[in-house]
Amino acid sequence: MTQHMTNQRGEEIVTYTSKILAGRVPPAEGRRMDEPIALVTGASRRIGRAVALALARDGCGVVVHFHTREEAAEETRALIASANGQAVVRRFDVTK
Repeated sequence: MTQHMTNQRGEEIVTYTSKILAGRVPPAEGRRMDEPIALVTGASRRIGRAVALALARDGCGVVVHFHTREEAAEETRALIASANGQAVVRRFDVTK
């Protein structure tokens, strides 16, 4: 979801709301079928990163989505891994 707002200087700000999709990871990924996984769009920064970190703390495996900021997505994955969580980084365009 995209929101257009104006800041105090009259500049337009565009924000994107992350979507969370929960599902199950196939056994081939090394997780049990009953362990949750979350796909967090926009997980490379801001709200998406916070959501990804919170879900990882709660025991979910996380798919860290990015569209253009791979380095930021890898930073999110590293933060999750440093807290003993499981995460993978994937790039795709959610608008298509």
